[in-house]
Order: sequence, then C-alpha cells, then structure tokens
Amino acid sequence: MIKAIALASGLALSTFGVAWACGFHNYAPKPGIVDQMLSAERIVLARADTANPFRYAVTQVLHGPAGDAGIPFLVDSTTRQKLSRMASDAVLFVTDPETGDWKRIAYVDSAMAPVLESILTRLPAWRYGGDLERFQMFADLVRHPDRQVRTLALRELDQADYAVLSQLSLSLDVPTMAARLGQTTERDLTPIRILLLGFSEDPLAQEIVQTGMEANLAFAGLSLGPFATAYVEAFGVDAVGLFTGSLLAAPNVPMANKESLIEALAIHRQSGDLALGHQIITAVEDVLDAHPELAPLVARQFGARHEWAFRHALAKALHAGTGFGEQDRLDVADYLAFAGLGGDPLQ
Repeated sequence: MIKAIALASGLALSTFGVAWACGFHNYAPKPGIVDQMLSAERIVLARADTANPFRYAVTQVLHGPAGDAGIPFLVDSTTRQKLSRMASDAVLFVTDPETGDWKRIAYVDSAMAPVLESILTRLPAWRYGGDLERFQMFADLVRHPDRQVRTLALRELDQADYAVLSQLSLSLDVPTMAARLGQTTERDLTPIRILLLGFSEDPLAQEIVQTGMEANLAFAGLSLGPFATAYVEAFGVDAVGLFTGSLLAAPNVPMANKESLIEALAIHRQSGDLALGHQIITAVEDVLDAHPELAPLVARQFGARHEWAFRHALAKALHAGTGFGEQDRLDVADYLAFAGLGGDPLQ
C-alpha cells in the first residue's frame, strides 16, 4: 500500500526560480510528474472497475478529498490487459490545477511503485525547495533497468536549473544514451540527454557533443541550444574562444543559431565556475565591440538571467546605428533600463 500524503496549500516554487536548464528560448520542457503532483488538488491510484472493466475506479486516494473521483476516461485495451494480469498494478491520476480535469500521469507497476513511494515521502519537503536532493534522486535513476523509470528520471531532470544539474553526481550509460538520441518517439527527451552527455568525461560522449554542435550550426532546430551548452561544459575556455572568436562572426551561421550560442554562454556565466564566468564576460564584450549587431541577442539572453555586466557595451552598440529592427532596439533598451536600476525594476 502506497502511503498517502498531506500537502500544504499553494503551488511549489523552485529555489532557483525559472528552470533554465533545459528551458531554452526555443524549447520548454514538458511538466514532470513531481510538479504535476505538487500542484494537484487530488492524487489517486485507480484500476479497472470490477463492475465495468472499461471504466476506472479509485483504489487509493493519495492526496485530496476522498469519495467518488469520477475519472472520465475509458480503460484502453492495453492497460486493461496489463491490469488484469497484475493485481498490484494501478494507474496514477491527478487533477489539473487550472481546470480541475483529471490527467493520467503514470502506470504504476512493480518497478514504478517504489519510485512513487519515494516521491510521495519527499513531496511535502520539495514544495519548499530541496532542489539538489530532489534532482539527485532522479539522477540516481537514469541507469535504472526499467525503461519507464529511466524515462521518468530524464523527464524530471529536464526540469532542473542548470546550476543544480551541474552539481549532481551522475553515472551515465553513454552508449545507450547516445543510441536513444535518434529515437523519434523520444524527441522531447533529446535536450536533457545532450546536456547530460556534456557532463561526462567519456570520450564517446565528448565526441557526440562536438559532432552534434558542429552539425547543428547551420540548421534551424531545437538541438543547437543543448549541444552548445553541453559543448561549453565539456570544453570550457576553449569552447568560449571558439564561439566568440569565430562562430559568432561567421556569416554562414544564422542569427537565430548565434543566439543559441550566446544563450549557452549566458547559462554558463550564471551556473559555471568563476574563472569561466569571467572569461565569458570579457569575450562577449570583445565580440560586441567588433559585432554590435549581436547586441539584441546578448541583451535577451543575459538579461533573462539577470546578468547586467554588459550595460556599457550594449549602450555603445545601441548608439552605433547598426540598423536594429524595432523589437531588437526595444530589447536592448529594456536591458539598459533594468541594468541602470541595478537589475531591479521595482527600485
């Protein structure tokens, strides 16, 4: 029997605010199970109703009011067959915090049950922070023998701030993770897999990161952001030098992709070590001086992460008459306005 929980009211707030780890400017991670459970009014386990095997009946209330749940879904044939074979299995449902609608979020079998129990035990504490402990739990599951648990672990890590992700103890099965990168059915997990490969010292992982970054430079898509971030993680100062000394000036790299490179630098300025951070500031100032057309990109990506070190470089770029569009000019002006207030618009 999985233990029920009691949660205080209100939504969970991450200790680190916005989750920038995998939330790149052109990609937002799908909600994980933990966040859905934290915000749910009701959390239940259900099985096929003995009186009507095509309907769900609640077998256990884990959180929220008891009584008839009225889950409005039919039990699909695959789930019905699995439940009929395994009397201990169940399906995990939550209510959507905005609509109150029911949502299926996991099939709970013998492999998933202890993971769910661990989540439920820690859920009240995670409401108020504990990000490092929370995400380390899922980092420990990325090599779990059960595929559903591994997928759950990756989806949860996809919610982590990069500053947290970089502190985790990770043990990766690099060949298996690399093989899953090309799976079209798991495309939404590609960014977190790429980021995790960036933390590995395995030569295969570093080769994948380098090849992937180079291959995505000329194409529009969702992969360059994580590849560029992983590349800086893997190659440090050399990566910063490549980005600012070559790629950001390259005419064959689309402006949207240059923004992904700048975003990777902004992530590492915020989350990396101090020496690398100082190198990023100096290198970006130099490239802005030579290429003021990059000013809106720098303003958006570093401003989003509350890094105000570029106020003078961006002011110079803004007055250089580079021919910015209206939105680009507004983005730079907004950065300068925030920077002039010490980064706090409420002062």
